[in-house]
Amino acid sequence: MDGTAFSVPVPPSLNMCFSNVPGRGRVKTALYKAWIEEAGWAIASQRPSKIQGPYQAIIRLPEKTPGDIDNRAKAVLDLMVKHKITPDDRLLHKLVVERTPGIASACVSILPWEAA
Repeated sequence: MDGTAFSVPVPPSLNMCFSNVPGRGRVKTALYKAWIEEAGWAIASQRPSKIQGPYQAIIRLPEKTPGDIDNRAKAVLDLMVKHKITPDDRLLHKLVVERTPGIASACVSILPWEAA
């Protein structure tokens, strides 16, 4: 089984994705909602194939992405589930997140775990 790849705008840091709202609890921020919508359109235009079962992912971020890059991964993983690229992020067996020179967006590669 082959893998798939796509690119999306750089996600916000997980620290910027949720806010605690009295009486409502933890809610998505406007920044996170806007990224989800923009990234969703990017995915739809690229039509990445679906991965069934266990998988591994590589998330490449621009070299100058500020802050901790591991805080960017959860948004991408959740987006992949939302768009049915992967069935559940609990099936993720290996994750690599790296800064990469020469790119302007988040570049994501996914392979079935068996193909590792």
